[in-house]
Amino acid sequence: MDKKRISRKKAQEAEERDDKNNEKADDNLAKAIDIGADGETKKLVEQENKQLKWILIGAGFLLFSFLLVMVIVNESKHFDYLGLTFEKQQMGELQFFYTKLPIKTATGQIVNYNLYLRTDPREIKLPENLFVKFRANGTFITVSPEFDDCNDASLALTSLGSFIGGLGINAKGAVTDKDISNKTALPYVTCENSKNKTVILVRKGEKTELLQDSDCYTISVSNCEIIKGTESFILGVIKSMKQASGN
Repeated sequence: MDKKRISRKKAQEAEERDDKNNEKADDNLAKAIDIGADGETKKLVEQENKQLKWILIGAGFLLFSFLLVMVIVNESKHFDYLGLTFEKQQMGELQFFYTKLPIKTATGQIVNYNLYLRTDPREIKLPENLFVKFRANGTFITVSPEFDDCNDASLALTSLGSFIGGLGINAKGAVTDKDISNKTALPYVTCENSKNKTVILVRKGEKTELLQDSDCYTISVSNCEIIKGTESFILGVIKSMKQASGN
């Protein structure tokens, strides 16, 4: 009987050892699986972090490039000329060069005149010794009769008159042809018959340029470039204003 009990006891102890060994093996296997899973997870996290890092770098580069392009485009639309800042503006198919011109009124108040040019002012060459001064005895814009075939003549002359009026000067229209003067209410005005007055003579010439002979300013127009011609005179007035004010 004692032998049987001893045998059963040994068998139970052996069985318990086997169970413990199995449990230990299971624990080791579970740990190994967990370690493997943690390693794979860590690798995935590292890969995702790298991808996120490059995505953020790419997004930052795109944003920087966009902002840089916007700055370049904005800067290319602005430039300084004759002490004024001009801005390129697109209105439909037409391009304008816009600026605000400070003008002192008769009461001493400073107002801004909105100036729109069709010609890039940087492309206009003004005479070095040009100085425009408006006489108190009167100002005339006198036009020769050769501009009937120039579609922009009316627009150019209207813009010129509007600009001079914006300076507080009452410029009167006139013609250089006696027959037209007799048929219309427009006075006959030339540089020769209107001394001591400011005469702005618009006529056709071999090239588009601005000429001065004392108080007579000739806007010579070639190939119907009358807008460029009248805008040359406008810029000449601005240049003279700047010189007179010491700027």
